[in-house]
Amino acid sequence: GGGGVFSVEKAPVFYLPYFFYPVKLKRQSGFLPPRVGYSGTRGAEVRVPFYLAFADNADLTLTTNFQEKIGWSESAKLRYILAENHRGEAEIKILKGFDSEGAEAEIRADHISRFVGDATLDILADYVTDKARYKELGDTLEERSTLLKKSYIYFSDSTGYGSLFGLGRWTESFNTPQDETLQQLPSLGLWGKEYALWGPFYGLTDAVFDNFTREVGVKGERLRLSQGFAISRAVGSVGSKAMGGLKANLYRSGGEEYEETAPWALAEVSHSSLGYLGAADILLTPSLSWNFQGEGEDSQAPYFDANDDFSKKSRITPKLESLALLGGRDLIHLSVQKPLDLLSVTDGEINKNDWLPLKGEVGIW
Repeated sequence: GGGGVFSVEKAPVFYLPYFFYPVKLKRQSGFLPPRVGYSGTRGAEVRVPFYLAFADNADLTLTTNFQEKIGWSESAKLRYILAENHRGEAEIKILKGFDSEGAEAEIRADHISRFVGDATLDILADYVTDKARYKELGDTLEERSTLLKKSYIYFSDSTGYGSLFGLGRWTESFNTPQDETLQQLPSLGLWGKEYALWGPFYGLTDAVFDNFTREVGVKGERLRLSQGFAISRAVGSVGSKAMGGLKANLYRSGGEEYEETAPWALAEVSHSSLGYLGAADILLTPSLSWNFQGEGEDSQAPYFDANDDFSKKSRITPKLESLALLGGRDLIHLSVQKPLDLLSVTDGEINKNDWLPLKGEVGIW
């Protein structure tokens, strides 16, 4: 309509010669509210997005952004649903800076598919052409503190023996030369499912093959094997379990072969109690666990990631978990733990330096 007037206490304060407001429930194409702001890094900034609903299962948002001290940028973000449980989005940003001759680009795409059963396909592409400028102009603290970007293809499927998976991961590092950055291409394995042995006893087996490659630096292949045995019991609201086994890493790197093996053990006791807060159910689970890992013997074995840590460990961890449920569905999950390093305790006296940093996690659904 036209001739609109915005009034406060019947006093006209703003005249709008023409105004359009969609009242339909169906998505419609058109300009979205612009964003205007100012910062010391960018100067005055104007961002104008345009929304294009070109299909029932997809849409596109085109955005023009002017930053007084930086330059012009254009972005396009596509969202789509191919079918039920098959969806994704892709976005590309192009920046033409006042102080650069060429253009810089940022590309991100994410697709996830859930197939019949438990099969999952997850694809992520995340790449920037100018790492320094990306961190300098990041909109969030997370972007400005980025250390690396990872792109990957991941597939998993559940079987009677456990979860089979395949992973190909390419990493773009912000701190080290790219030709020295370790790539994981591919990783294939089985996360074993617990299988009954006798009575309360059961076993679990894991096997993972990793191929690590890069242009400069140590590279090679690794086979991770772990065999464990466990017993668990529950009496009322108190549960306990004990586990132990052997893990082994077999390596082939630089024409040489290496092997690392170490025993491991875990013991845990927990207590669960249910309370209520308004309409929500609150499940509290305090627990105390002991984790042990023996020390490996081959100091010449390559180190690719945390799975190659064969240093001796012995830790006791008090932990508190809280889960809020509403209508039988998870709402908020809170976890707090603070491990005690038993190997650093001397003369039976526990000092504050023997405690590892407090770790907390919060999940909201």
